[in-house]
Amino acid sequence: SIPINWVDKAFDLGNGKSRLPLRNKVRPQVDVRAGLRFALISRGGSAKGHGIFVQNCKETKLYKTEVYSAYGCAYALRDCDRAFMDGCLVTTRPGTDRLMTTDADGIHAKFNRRGPVIENCKIMYTDDDCVNIAAGSFRLCEQLAPNKIVVDIHGNSKVGDEYVFFEFETGNVLARAKSIGSRRIKWQKYPKFELILDRDIPTFKTVKTLNHKADWRLSIGAKKDFLKSGAPVFIYNNDATGRGSIIRNNFFGHNWPRGIMIRANDALIENNTFEDILGPAIIGGHDFIWGEGPNSCGLKVVNNTFNNIPRTTIQLGECAVINQKDGRGIIGVLIKGNRFTNFGSPSYYGRGRVGDVITANNTTDLVIEDNVIGPPSKDIMNPELPYVEINYSDKATVKNNRIIPASKKDWLIDKTTK
Repeated sequence: SIPINWVDKAFDLGNGKSRLPLRNKVRPQVDVRAGLRFALISRGGSAKGHGIFVQNCKETKLYKTEVYSAYGCAYALRDCDRAFMDGCLVTTRPGTDRLMTTDADGIHAKFNRRGPVIENCKIMYTDDDCVNIAAGSFRLCEQLAPNKIVVDIHGNSKVGDEYVFFEFETGNVLARAKSIGSRRIKWQKYPKFELILDRDIPTFKTVKTLNHKADWRLSIGAKKDFLKSGAPVFIYNNDATGRGSIIRNNFFGHNWPRGIMIRANDALIENNTFEDILGPAIIGGHDFIWGEGPNSCGLKVVNNTFNNIPRTTIQLGECAVINQKDGRGIIGVLIKGNRFTNFGSPSYYGRGRVGDVITANNTTDLVIEDNVIGPPSKDIMNPELPYVEINYSDKATVKNNRIIPASKKDWLIDKTTK
């Protein structure tokens, strides 16, 4: 496993030596001794830190580009419309002994209208997700009329976009409407958008009715406040989320956090190879800490190969949701024709569990079929875990999966209802 430690301060001892005290205790399972190499990560927070940064572009094509190092993302695609990436490479520079490439994601696509098409690429040794495709959710600040609302500022919007209103406590969709008018205003001294909708929506909890702050960003602290006073209805612009992304014929691997973080709806992940990733290979659903969404409805994970993924290979669920047991908002996901091998080897850091393959929560109409699951790693850490577990979900279909070894009779726990 890769030891993840947090540096508190750094002291120059001279003669090329430094002392790096840690904020955390080194985990007892981690081998730390003189002579080991380590990567010291220092992430940049601006566009200048990315290897290749593309913004406000339509149908941009990146062909056989290579990124060896970046203190942000290797590729950042923001406020774009259908970028194409073909044959691109993220890896350590040949001839060096570097352990990492980027300090952030390999490919980070945010607030794109149509999602990117990523084909024939190799994304490796990143310090964060190989791919992250998402948008941000924002709050309903005030309802001025049944079809007239004030919302937080959000990116890459146009008149005619579809807005999806959802319950923060569960992630469930409450209403949908398209904008027929939009203008930027000042609301309680802060910039906001005023939207006119093509239909009336129900009366919802808002920032104003809950007496929450106008100036705000989602955080762990904000979620704690919601537990005390309730949460307003949240919204995402379904036409600026990277909907319809295609990720096909790629290799993702040799990194510690995750493979693909897919929030966008109607995405296709097909015929890729995932190998040697310490966290989950694919994560879907809202993230209520980072404010990333939407929640991966219509996702298709088809004909991929997953090898040596110690923790949960595919994880579906509303992350950090307040009321998980009532969430059913991840609708229509298909997991078909994939091969999962050598999973469950010892791992001590990351999301998911060690020893299972698919964990699905908060889904409706999930289909898991025609997959080959197994054999697990010879040193599987938790052999008693089921390979597939479905909780807090409605109407799942699990069929025609080949399980290796066939003697693993308790490979499925299905607690769906309806």
